[in-house]
Amino acid sequence: MKHQIVVPALFALTILSSSPTLAASKGARPTLRAERQELRETRKATTTETKLEANRRRALSMNNGLINSFEKRLESLKSYQSRIQTRLTTKAGKIGTDKLKPAQDKLDSLTALYSTFDSDLATFKTAVDGISSSTDPKALQSDLKAKAKVVNQDLKNIRTTLVDSLRLIVKAK
Repeated sequence: MKHQIVVPALFALTILSSSPTLAASKGARPTLRAERQELRETRKATTTETKLEANRRRALSMNNGLINSFEKRLESLKSYQSRIQTRLTTKAGKIGTDKLKPAQDKLDSLTALYSTFDSDLATFKTAVDGISSSTDPKALQSDLKAKAKVVNQDLKNIRTTLVDSLRLIVKAK
């Protein structure tokens, strides 16, 4: 039984080794390897560029979303300020302006906070614009996070000042 398996295998081996296509393909193996390696390298380079573009798009969309949310929050805080200002003027007509002077001073201090917010937001926007030309957008994320925290803190300071001025208006008698 062993002889039956070996004999056809030897016969097939001699036929294949004597065929001209097999001999030609033996010489072509190094060029095929080189072609495959070249294809792998081009795919790898294309994949790296695709990943870089995806990272840029992701970072830009995330940070542009932050910018939009910061601007919306600022608009809502400005509307709160206008409501508080109208409340202050109506109450000043009833009880007088002397008792509401601290609240008015708080509201007046908001202009400095708004200018700080505007400058910090401009710095953040400039950093976000740098993403599109960056070779490694992930490396900029820590810097962007720090600048976003500063802008967020500015918004918190504005809100705190508005709340304090509203408390002063309510406490005034």
